[in-house]
Amino acid sequence: MPVLLEMAPPLIGLAALNVIIGSIDRLALGLFGSPASLAPYATSYALGRQGFDVMTNALNAGGFPALVAARARGREQGRLGQQARLLIALMLACYAGLALARHDLAMLLLPEAYRAEAIALLPIIGLGAVALNLKNGLTDNVLLVEGHFWRQMTGLAVGAAVAVVAALALVPLAGSLGAALAFAFGAMSVLSISFWQARKLLLIEIDKAGFVGVLSPALMVILVCLGVTYLLAASEPALRLAVMLGLSSPLVLWALSRGKTRVVADGG
Repeated sequence: MPVLLEMAPPLIGLAALNVIIGSIDRLALGLFGSPASLAPYATSYALGRQGFDVMTNALNAGGFPALVAARARGREQGRLGQQARLLIALMLACYAGLALARHDLAMLLLPEAYRAEAIALLPIIGLGAVALNLKNGLTDNVLLVEGHFWRQMTGLAVGAAVAVVAALALVPLAGSLGAALAFAFGAMSVLSISFWQARKLLLIEIDKAGFVGVLSPALMVILVCLGVTYLLAASEPALRLAVMLGLSSPLVLWALSRGKTRVVADGG
């Protein structure tokens, strides 16, 4: 019980700071923008972020317990390498798909009045989503396993402050675009701070083969999306998206099975 009581305050603080980082853009837009601008932005935000969050949560459901078990057996280094390679490769592949298929996604899923804004904002929101999910699924896991709760909360507080300042500065100037930029800037700041804090616990060394292994899934998605967009230009968005997904999924799985990423973990 004393251990749980010791963990509770920083973990509650971490949850609260994550809420601030993930919502300050919309809060600022509601405060400084017009009421009509909030709904299209919130829709674009959900479309641009949810896929990344679902993927990281699914990986963490099994990945974090496996990391804890591997650390207890003295095999943390190998487990970190597998998780880092998988998460980074999937985040890049999904971002490539979001950026290149955003026109079809907007046409298929959003009302006409929201489409133009979503097409412009999705790459920016997706960049912020990638940064937050790399923090949540990689550097945060390392800090949590090592028990650095207060250090993690301190760094996240700095990142949250950056996100708040960015939102308050950019939203009055550029509206929805400023909100998206503030979200992406805040998320990348948080990732940078988290990675700096975990640098002695997690050192990612990617050789030539590992570099290709991390990037090849995204390259597969890029080639498929560009090819389908060109060859099926006159088709319905639903058909293009279905073909993109059907062709890229097995190629990404094949690329993931071929690449290797080496991660070195130092418990000091």
